[in-house]
Amino acid sequence: MRKQLLVMMAVTVLIVPMLSPTPARAFNAQMILEDDAFTNADTMTEEEIQRFLVDQGSGLAKYSVGGKRASRIIASAAQDWSINPQILLVILQKEQSLIQTKKPTAKQLAWATGYGVCDACSLSDPSVTRWKGFETQVRAAAEFFRAFFDNPDRLFVKVGAPITIDRTPIIPANIATAILYTYTPHFHGNEVFWALYNRLFVRQYPDGSLLKSPTSAVVWYLQNGIRRPIRSMAVLRSRFGVQPILTASTKSEIEKYPIGPVIGLANYSLVRADDGRIALISGDEYRVIESPEVFRQIGYNPEEVEDVDDQTLAMYQLGEPITIKSIYPTGALLKFRRDNQIYYVENGIAHSADPLVVKLRYGGRKLTVVDDLSQYTMGEPMTLPDGTLVKNPLAPTVYIISASKRRAIPTAKVFTTLGYSWKAVHTIPESLLALHPPGEPMDVPSADIPSSDPRPQLRK
Repeated sequence: MRKQLLVMMAVTVLIVPMLSPTPARAFNAQMILEDDAFTNADTMTEEEIQRFLVDQGSGLAKYSVGGKRASRIIASAAQDWSINPQILLVILQKEQSLIQTKKPTAKQLAWATGYGVCDACSLSDPSVTRWKGFETQVRAAAEFFRAFFDNPDRLFVKVGAPITIDRTPIIPANIATAILYTYTPHFHGNEVFWALYNRLFVRQYPDGSLLKSPTSAVVWYLQNGIRRPIRSMAVLRSRFGVQPILTASTKSEIEKYPIGPVIGLANYSLVRADDGRIALISGDEYRVIESPEVFRQIGYNPEEVEDVDDQTLAMYQLGEPITIKSIYPTGALLKFRRDNQIYYVENGIAHSADPLVVKLRYGGRKLTVVDDLSQYTMGEPMTLPDGTLVKNPLAPTVYIISASKRRAIPTAKVFTTLGYSWKAVHTIPESLLALHPPGEPMDVPSADIPSSDPRPQLRK
């Protein structure tokens, strides 16, 4: 079987799904999928595949061959040939719409992955019919992928070699991409594959999320589309307080984000640069303390200063200097005695703060009662920290705060797919919700699989 597969190019009958809505990331024709993701056979167990089929309402959830469930056939093929079972599931959807079809036809099942079917061939030709059958189709596709992954020099489409597909010049950047173009030698067909893979298996987390992989203790902060590693739990808690940490279902869900600068210093820590300057870390900024006299008058402790090199400090932006006129440079929580309103004061500017904002942003910090606020300039009210889940008591919609905006989570399925907990949802007044302008609604893979065009696209 291996020898036959190495010399045979699989030409499949493609059923083309509609591509709306489009996943958030742009299609990269040169790198459709990473090699590690393509060959990771441990992304889903048999039971996870079965639950996935049930959740999608797929007829495959109840389909069996010789006493073996479809989920077992898929899982076994993935393990036997060390291919990501998610790839096989995507192929089943791309070729015959088997993930979204509740009652698949005998023909759909017989040619499940489109393996061995050519445009000019008859399905009754003995050279074609030997590939007929659901289990045969799934295993043949898995073996095809592994055979060519182990022998990329025998691919029709080669890594690093220019090729024109559907009048589009392409230079595949890795083996997985070359295999996918060999299996489906059409540009749009591979765009469909990518869209389905992202739709079904790659979750899109909002900026402001704290994220970790199921196999690593490293916590990442998503900011402006990049992932920033957090050096320690102490640093994490100093900056993000009690914000929940989400666990991605696979490592690739995290690795799709480019790596940004390390968050290596605790918030409001004092650091000494190579040139001797002492600065205060505040969020993504470092604020240079103007002089030793300012350092002493503010009341900082010299023993709290940590020596850092210029490379570490370069990961932060230069902020406003701290001078003798700076009032509460590290911020302070003040409660106005007259009306019990809480304010967060920093650098002479007072920002009113809801008790929930205080709890989430500054839990554990001392609250000082004052009788006079006239010395401070009034600023904008404080908003909730990114990653907070909220809802209004008069409406069912749950929102995630991201980049200080409220992004609606449209369904319970989207909510649970992202790994959120219902216990973490805070019910807040409309006045607090209104401080956060509306953002784009959240969306996740598998919440809405693209529908399919039942007409096959014949290849020339």
